[in-house]
Amino acid sequence: MNKSYTKGRRIEYLAKKILENEGYQVFRSAGSKGPWDLIALKDHDIRFIQVKSRPPYGKAKEKFTPPQYHTFYSRKEYWVHVKGSQFDIIKVK
Repeated sequence: MNKSYTKGRRIEYLAKKILENEGYQVFRSAGSKGPWDLIALKDHDIRFIQVKSRPPYGKAKEKFTPPQYHTFYSRKEYWVHVKGSQFDIIKVK
């Protein structure tokens, strides 16, 4: 396994654990083949999350497209790992 993949997977699992501790049911897209790394569900709240080790800029930010099944209750977010178990959360319109 390469170091980049291992680091990405580690911070995805960290974000997943944080969400689960907040009461969300979390699904992880293994290998990140889709636009979302995590989908978190709780009651009527749906969060589509892309986890990053650094902030997205330019073309990387453009790739973050809203889902076609967007609802009033869904949110799209970038979670940028800062350090330890801290993330900056960037909401995407």
